[in-house]
Amino acid sequence: MQALTTRVTRLLRCKTPIILPPMAGAGGGLLAARVSLAGGFGFIPAGYGSIDSFRSELSLAKSTILDAQAEAAEPSGDPPGFGVGLMGWQLDHPNDNSSVPRQALRHALESRVASIWLSFGSSLGDWVRYIRSHDKDVVITVLVNSVDEAIQAANEWKVDLLVAQGIESGGHGGAYAPPLLSLVPGILTALPNGPPVLAAGGLATGSHLASMLALGAEGVVYGTRFLLTDESFYNHVQKQALLEASSTSTVRTKIFDEVRGTTSWPDGVDGRALRNMTIEEAGVYSLEERKERFQNAIRQNDKDRILVWAGTGVGLMKAVKPAADVVRDLQEEALSRIQAVGTHIT
Repeated sequence: MQALTTRVTRLLRCKTPIILPPMAGAGGGLLAARVSLAGGFGFIPAGYGSIDSFRSELSLAKSTILDAQAEAAEPSGDPPGFGVGLMGWQLDHPNDNSSVPRQALRHALESRVASIWLSFGSSLGDWVRYIRSHDKDVVITVLVNSVDEAIQAANEWKVDLLVAQGIESGGHGGAYAPPLLSLVPGILTALPNGPPVLAAGGLATGSHLASMLALGAEGVVYGTRFLLTDESFYNHVQKQALLEASSTSTVRTKIFDEVRGTTSWPDGVDGRALRNMTIEEAGVYSLEERKERFQNAIRQNDKDRILVWAGTGVGLMKAVKPAADVVRDLQEEALSRIQAVGTHIT
């Protein structure tokens, strides 16, 4: 693969600034490893389920990478790295060092993962300092939804890498976030000498990577695109729903958190998902009735009611592929668009 070098690739020691975010219930060790092996950089979600499950996913990522290196005809240098993502609010509550998120953080640090990604919390600065005190070399990545959050993360917490998440993003994010095309330039203007910025939100193609690099970002986070891979945890019904969706099929809402009972997210955080009957029935049935209908939908794998997180770029995705092919296709398209732009300059 032809390298596409930015400060992000140098920080994360990868070949292309294509980043897989930590996606609970959607991605694990295999997906993260396959993205990293293909030249990008993958994150594993932590803090959900059991600590044994997280340890297994982290172990799977390591073994997948090491096995691939052992089988390579021409092994090259150190194995690619991967990261772990945690929610700040889950680290905060309960205030118990035996909680799964805190155990997961300790295990990630003991395992010397290449990066820790933190999102959504009122005490993120404390966790940045905790991580730095345990591993001065780990790349600390923090997600931000506003220019003010970026300034605090860069100037007060001295983080290594910022993820600028626009309102277009699938999954959870700040309901107050501006569009990505405003957020990235706003951060870069406020922090001309700041850490590198990853762009996230509604991005689906290699052309998007090229455009974000032109805007000043130094890499791109693709969430929804990696849901449509062989390695993602999404089942065939969820993947089919994504394939059938258009770019106007998503909606920002708290309704799925209500019916799932996952309402502990910080104020101002909601999620973007495919609109379906669970959304449409919110004003028709009581919460208890809607919870029951949602649980029935999960058991029956009912496409018209189950949760399918997705960003606004979902309408541009039309195939399920191995993660390595997705990375390659995105990289090749980005390079092609960059070269094409060069032909217009005289």
